[in-house]
Amino acid sequence: MLPGKKKSKSHQIIEMLSQGHDVDYITSKLETTKQNVYKEKSKQKSLEYGKKNFRLQHVIQSKRQYKRIPDSEFGKTQDSVLGDNPQYGIYSALRRPTKKEYSILFSEFLAGKKPEDIIAGHGIDPEIVEKEYQRFLKLRGMDILESQRSIAKISDTYSTDLKPLIIKLETGTILSNEEVMELVNSICDKHVHKLISDVRATLPGVIVRPSCSRCYRSIPGILFDITNPNGSRIFEEKNGNYLCSDCIQ
Repeated sequence: MLPGKKKSKSHQIIEMLSQGHDVDYITSKLETTKQNVYKEKSKQKSLEYGKKNFRLQHVIQSKRQYKRIPDSEFGKTQDSVLGDNPQYGIYSALRRPTKKEYSILFSEFLAGKKPEDIIAGHGIDPEIVEKEYQRFLKLRGMDILESQRSIAKISDTYSTDLKPLIIKLETGTILSNEEVMELVNSICDKHVHKLISDVRATLPGVIVRPSCSRCYRSIPGILFDITNPNGSRIFEEKNGNYLCSDCIQ
C-alpha cells in the first residue's frame, strides 16, 4: 500500500486552527512563524466572508426581483466588498479596514513598524496591511513602484535577462530587493562600459585615458588608475607612445 500524501504546512495550520488551538501552540508545534499562522487564519476569514457576502447578495437580489426594491435602498456598509474601488485592484474581494484597524495600521507605520510585525502583533489581514502600507508610503512621497520604474528607465538595459523584470514593472508588480539589485548592477555595468568605450564620458579624477601620440585624440578601450602603483607605472612608461587604431593602419 502506498503511503498517504503528506499534508502541506498550510493544510496543517488550517486543521489545527479549526481544532481551536491558539497561534503560539501552532507556531511551536509546526515549527513555523506567527506570520504564517496569521496569514492562513486571515485566508480562512476572507473565504468565510466571501461566502457570507455571496449569500447576502443573493438574498438582496431576490428581494429586488420580487419586491422591486430600488438599489438606492441597499447602502453599503464599512465592511462591504471593494469590487467597485479600482484603487484596490486585486484586493477587490477584501473588506474595508475598520476605523480601529486604520488607526492601528497608520500608528504602527508612523512608529516604523514593518507590515509583518503588525500582522503578527494584531492579526489584521495580510493583504489589507500590504495595501495600506503601499498607500502610506505613497502619501509620504515614497512610491516604491514608481521608484523602481525610474531605476529601470535609467538602466535602459540591453540584457535580455532583465526583460522579465521590466515586464513586471510595466504590469504594476513591485520587484523584490534581489530583483532591484539586478537592475542596479545593470546600471553599474553599463556605466563602466561607457567609461571605457566612450571617449566623451567624464572620468573620475584619478582615472586617465591615454591620447594618441600622432592625432592626439583620446583612445577608447584603455583607462589607467594613476593612484594604483602598477597603473601609474605603466602609464608613465608608455606615455607618448600610444597609437589609436586609425593611426596604426
